[in-house]
Amino acid sequence: GFFSPEADCFQQMLYGDAVRGWDATGVVGITKDGNADIKKQACAASLFVTSTEFDAFKKKIISSYHAVIGHNRKATHGAKRNEDAHPFWDKNEKIILVHNGMISNYKDFCKNSTVDSAAVANYLAEKINLKHSEVLSEINGAYAFIWYDVDKKKIFFCRNESRPLFIVETDNLFALSSEAGLAQWILNRNSQKVIAVKPVIDHT
Repeated sequence: GFFSPEADCFQQMLYGDAVRGWDATGVVGITKDGNADIKKQACAASLFVTSTEFDAFKKKIISSYHAVIGHNRKATHGAKRNEDAHPFWDKNEKIILVHNGMISNYKDFCKNSTVDSAAVANYLAEKINLKHSEVLSEINGAYAFIWYDVDKKKIFFCRNESRPLFIVETDNLFALSSEAGLAQWILNRNSQKVIAVKPVIDHT
């Protein structure tokens, strides 16, 4: 697990990142063994991070998780309900995905999905044996994706030129963020010295 200051950073980033969307908030924690826990609600981060559900999740950041992912949603497809909040499992629970952006041809990937991001999660899982670049080349729209592959036990991330994503490095961790300045500010105010900030190269 992480230490308490790093768990505090994650909570504060989730709270601060609500400027990017307050229709829903969600998190996923990944253990050393590769197991994943998802918590999500159709509410703003200010309510989510004060819930008993998140309090239990935060304790596991310290005791169990080796990676955590958070998401703040601005609804563009789908309803403002818990089921349409990020992170998304695919239907066979092989891929967990969060997404910033909007995909125009998502119905080509999963006709039953009401949310474009859920369709992409299902398509990545369906095409699990293809190169990621082959799958992503079929997507029309703006995206920054972060996803966890349950079988490979790996986190992947990719963006195109239409959405930002940064890697912020400290002595103790790597933080991925759509808002580099927000991540730096919160890490620094919690005495986590930032040593590098790099944009993720698009289509990589």
